[in-house]
Amino acid sequence: MLGHSKCTYCVTYKEQTLLHYESTELPLKFMYVDRVFTSQSELTNFLAANDITYKASPTTYLVQDGVVTNHIEGYLKIDSLNDFIESNLNQEQTMVVKNNLTEVVTAFENDEPFVLVLGKSYCSYCIEYKNKTLEPFLNQYVSFPLMYLYTDHQFKHSDKLPIFLETHDLTYEVSPTLLHILLKRVK
Repeated sequence: MLGHSKCTYCVTYKEQTLLHYESTELPLKFMYVDRVFTSQSELTNFLAANDITYKASPTTYLVQDGVVTNHIEGYLKIDSLNDFIESNLNQEQTMVVKNNLTEVVTAFENDEPFVLVLGKSYCSYCIEYKNKTLEPFLNQYVSFPLMYLYTDHQFKHSDKLPIFLETHDLTYEVSPTLLHILLKRVK
């Protein structure tokens, strides 16, 4: 959970709601961003590295197996917090492979069905699209892996991205771009 030490809702959330949280299955961690991070760029790097957005204080993130599977913004009472956790905990999740170009290339070579999204790590629309649109849709309707590549991480040398796109007959003009590979492979 992320919050700000001068935010009344954050302080109340930490001191009242979290005080009544009793689950041992899912430990809680609360961070005041203004006390943990020494600069805005440090916070921005943390958010990008963990593939999360932080638009409201407090924000609660559900992390399973090192991946943020959902989040909710704003103050929650204990019942709402428990409902949020219970409704999201241990749900069947679409496999997400992010920032792994080798796995994407291997999937292309093996003609495996998967959904590929290209985006940028600092793009809030990319992160929101993945978390709020793609993952819930894929979890409900499609059983293919979601492979998410941040072009700014995987293609640090600008000449490699055009080569990758041309090799796999892909188009990438705006972030995020969804490429459903199965439709390209099946006749």
